[in-house]
Amino acid sequence: MGSNNIFKNRTAVLITKHKKEEVIFPVLEPMEMNLKLLDSIDSVTFGTLNGDIYRTGTQLEAEPYQDRFKLNKIFAESVLNKKLWFS
Repeated sequence: MGSNNIFKNRTAVLITKHKKEEVIFPVLEPMEMNLKLLDSIDSVTFGTLNGDIYRTGTQLEAEPYQDRFKLNKIFAESVLNKKLWFS
């Protein structure tokens, strides 16, 4: 990327348990980001796409709750493990 790369040396955390990193990380690598995988968070309590686990409301309605849940888990893990994910 050019000299205007605002993502260079920034940290991005992908939260997934379904191997999405295999597709997403190669796309982000040219941005020279610090890419981290966090697979210890399970958000299926908010429902699954295929309906195996019931979701109240639509996927779009559940997304803000999932995001807040994931951010809280990242923060808790960072504090407990003394990891600084966002550097």
